[in-house]
Amino acid sequence: MALSTFELVRSWLTSLRLPRVLAMLPMAFLLAACGDEPEPVRTVLAATAGESWSSPRFSPDGSRILFSSFAPIGDTGVNNVQRVNVDGTDLQEAHVPHAAIWSADGTRFIYPRWGSLHSRPVDGLPEVLEAEDIGFPSDGRMDVSPDNQWIVFGMAGTSSSGERRGLNLFDWTTREVRTLREDGFSPVLSPDGQRVAYLVRVAPGPFEVRVLTISTGEDLPVMRAIHNHQPMAWMPDGRLVVVTKDGFTFVDPSGVTPQRNLVLEGGAPRELDVSQDGKKLVYGLTGQDDFYLLTGF
Repeated sequence: MALSTFELVRSWLTSLRLPRVLAMLPMAFLLAACGDEPEPVRTVLAATAGESWSSPRFSPDGSRILFSSFAPIGDTGVNNVQRVNVDGTDLQEAHVPHAAIWSADGTRFIYPRWGSLHSRPVDGLPEVLEAEDIGFPSDGRMDVSPDNQWIVFGMAGTSSSGERRGLNLFDWTTREVRTLREDGFSPVLSPDGQRVAYLVRVAPGPFEVRVLTISTGEDLPVMRAIHNHQPMAWMPDGRLVVVTKDGFTFVDPSGVTPQRNLVLEGGAPRELDVSQDGKKLVYGLTGQDDFYLLTGF
């Protein structure tokens, strides 16, 4: 059977085996879209040979990506956190834990460690202890508001180690934490920092995507989740981009804008992030090591 263009390109990139060098291949890539939409362009961000890349996070200005990498070396493998420019240049280690995120101005990394909140400059040291012993889970998802007013974090399950579970909000001004929900996790803050999209288990049924308004506590269902790890991100216009089994769906929590779907060719997406200006989308595909950068969508 003849290989598709996608398979041929991937085979060629893999054969290059570029050590610690990011290879990029821009190419037009047609996605099936609902309605008369423009054709997006996809760029391959090829992982370093022998590594698998995951958990991409755009910097606030959309010029860089922070991500986790894994190399199957020895009995357990080697985990790392790296950053790279979206044009493929300046690939380097970030020297931070895996739950790290960008600060609102993009000058620092923020991350939990042993229940406390730490930060450090993107380009160096020293590390700063921002808040001590407030129960930040070491492997939960965090997100920061655009004005740096607060950090939302969440993790499913229960814990006896002092880690906070559920959906929580850390206020940078008061250095206090309040619980928004006992059972929410995987939170993502809206562009204005006023709403939180998150996942929750609707016992004993399926998982659900919901949106909570921080100031009022209004908590509305958006859609049924396909599993308990359903990546999503906000667009600047207030729509959510949610991973589906064969692509992405753009859904407006208010119901004003019609839902739109993008179907991917070449595999099922496993994660995504959207730049703050809404012009770039980065994602990974199940069973593949690389990232893909989507523009013009």
